[in-house]
Amino acid sequence: MVADSTSVPVDISLSQNYPNPFNPTTNIKYSIPKSCIVKINVYDALGKLVTTLINDNKSA
Repeated sequence: MVADSTSVPVDISLSQNYPNPFNPTTNIKYSIPKSCIVKINVYDALGKLVTTLINDNKSA
């Protein structure tokens, strides 16, 4: 969680995706210490937003 605009997030984990980001499907594992808004975006190699996978309030 971020306490203020100068803090570094703590207790948030985003694991390596598997099996491979170039396969038609991949799994992304994450964990959060308490309920909060989670947003996961996917970008292409040029930095262009491809899609938003999650943008919702999630429980721990």
